[in-house]
Amino acid sequence: MGKRGGVESISFPSGAFRLVGALYVAAAAGDSPRPTAILLHGMPGAEKNVDIAYRLRDLGWHTLIPHFRGTWGSDGNFDLTTQPDDAIAAVEYALHLPDSWRADPRRIALVGYSFGSRAAIVAARRDARVGAVVSLAGVADFDDLMMSSEFFMNSSHFLRGVSPESLRKQWLALGGEENPIAVVGQLAQPLLIVHGTDDEVIPYFMAPALHEASGGRASLVSLEGADHAFTRQRASMVKVVTDWLEGWARSL
Repeated sequence: MGKRGGVESISFPSGAFRLVGALYVAAAAGDSPRPTAILLHGMPGAEKNVDIAYRLRDLGWHTLIPHFRGTWGSDGNFDLTTQPDDAIAAVEYALHLPDSWRADPRRIALVGYSFGSRAAIVAARRDARVGAVVSLAGVADFDDLMMSSEFFMNSSHFLRGVSPESLRKQWLALGGEENPIAVVGQLAQPLLIVHGTDDEVIPYFMAPALHEASGGRASLVSLEGADHAFTRQRASMVKVVTDWLEGWARSL
């Protein structure tokens, strides 16, 4: 068992598979249950938003960064359609941390980045143990966006058990009843949407579309000039996300 404020390598089951990841342990002293954020990466997942994890750690949060099946050492073949299942498995793991690292079951948040935003939204709709959701540069409507053949080709090099064509087929299966734009209006949890106006991967119009589909209940923050990875606005993005999460956690 590591020290408070440290980072631990972890693994946990998701169905028949074993996922790996990292747990950033809250720096706060004492053994009281801590608010906990689960950061869900995109495809293939090079950007893991570790700066959010470190900021939340310093604010007294536990932060879990799991790797979806078929990515970055986790078991199984990559499958976009099962990512909500993996997110829920991460929630289950977070709620059963060792006693000295206890997570507060009322304050579990999912933060989905890029394609991980869908996993966060769908998992929250399925699992009421999720208390809040953040969508970072997320897709609102998979029926209204298709990635290039080059994107699927480049991503497939990092993902187990897929080809560019099978990735494309997985993408086409993400619409329908669990398309984010169809699900977000059903969420009982508070939702923050953050998107850069110069996002070159997922067009900015997805953010106001998701906000509108929420019935205006979600909070929308547009970062002027920010690209998909918030490259030149990392500090601003981290502050927006962590301030919102802190406000939510303190309100309970």
